[in-house]
Amino acid sequence: MLTKEYLQENMPEVPRAVRGRYVDLNLPAADVLILADEKPISGYFDAVVAAGASPKLAANWVLGDLMAFTKVPVLLYLRLFLS
Repeated sequence: MLTKEYLQENMPEVPRAVRGRYVDLNLPAADVLILADEKPISGYFDAVVAAGASPKLAANWVLGDLMAFTKVPVLLYLRLFLS
């Protein structure tokens, strides 16, 4: 039987929850909307922050430099690795 606990543990995070986490990081609303819009981008941003980057600097890097570099952000974020 599906329980609430099972669903919470096994369902992916919905964009609304992602936006809420990013708002809690004090990111500007425009950054929050773009970062949370696509799973590959939000996943990459989360990995950068988990690696120790400041959320604001990570958002600036992902939204500025990396998006300019990739030109097709959703597809290529799946191939980017942190080292």
